[in-house]
Amino acid sequence: MEKAYKLLALKLGISNNKAKELIDSGLVSVAGKRLEVARKDLPLNTEFKVIEEKLEVLFKDSKVLAINKPVGVESYSLQDKFPDYKLLHRLDKDTSGVLLLSSDPDFIKRAKEEFKEERVTKNYLALVDGNLKEALEVTKPIGTKKGFKAQSFIKSHTSPKDLEYKSATSKFTPLQFLDNKTLVLANILTGRTHQIRVHLASIKHPIVGDIIYGKTKSNRLKLHAFSIKLLDYEFKAPINLQAEFDKEAMDSSKLL
Repeated sequence: MEKAYKLLALKLGISNNKAKELIDSGLVSVAGKRLEVARKDLPLNTEFKVIEEKLEVLFKDSKVLAINKPVGVESYSLQDKFPDYKLLHRLDKDTSGVLLLSSDPDFIKRAKEEFKEERVTKNYLALVDGNLKEALEVTKPIGTKKGFKAQSFIKSHTSPKDLEYKSATSKFTPLQFLDNKTLVLANILTGRTHQIRVHLASIKHPIVGDIIYGKTKSNRLKLHAFSIKLLDYEFKAPINLQAEFDKEAMDSSKLL
């Protein structure tokens, strides 16, 4: 037996620190399930699968830079890769998909107003536990506990009392049943931390691979920011659903 990060470092020919970083970023799986603990003892013959980080530029002009963010990449780190640009919004580290930046001060100001007034259309694809049989809207207020790893809560008599709970609205539409799972289109009208994840968990349909709010383990969090419409711009971030979500999933080009 040996520590997971040491085995991975040996097999990939990288440093122990880099191996630990890959595991902590949610990019490493064993037997189809995400490896959550870098210091976990594993057999010497363990086979690892590493998700490749593919940072794709979808669009670029004088106002907007649209990126297809891969899993495991912090949104704020993109400002280091594109130093002339500022984030217009963010995605969770474990969420892939379209992310917008801008280098135009006037456009940044207009865009922030659009987000503030909830006039931005954001659509996500999620693979969830169980069969969501009909479209529904969830309007449960959400409070977030900040820290090394943020965690959000639905306002209830059992949730933490020292949090500020803000209104949140999510719309979920089932697209396809996959055995005991459902491919869901999620549209959020507000932008609370972990909003889609905590709202889906609250209706007993947590996202597959969600290690905070769900129990079904997978090689990654099955959540992808598929499209966004901001002012006169609209972008879609393609995803290979068969490879990333489920081998029986439909082609994302046919969804929206």
